[in-house]
Amino acid sequence: MAYAIVWGRLRAVQRDRRLVEAREVTLNREWHLAHRMPPNATLDQRIDWHLEHARECGCRELPASVVKALKARGIAMPVRKST
Repeated sequence: MAYAIVWGRLRAVQRDRRLVEAREVTLNREWHLAHRMPPNATLDQRIDWHLEHARECGCRELPASVVKALKARGIAMPVRKST
């Protein structure tokens, strides 16, 4: 999923061949500014960041690599904050 600024609002844009569908996304800007992903983050750091992100913002799905790591470690999938 890609993100774009449309009419002054952040939107998630899904591309499916010819169809472009946009839906409005609520972004917790303050949380994102205060919680930057470390550069060259380890998998453990990425997992921690994405778990907190799902609870606090939830503006997007977890990446497939993080979902795979959570399943391999037996960690429950977080409940994504509704936008």
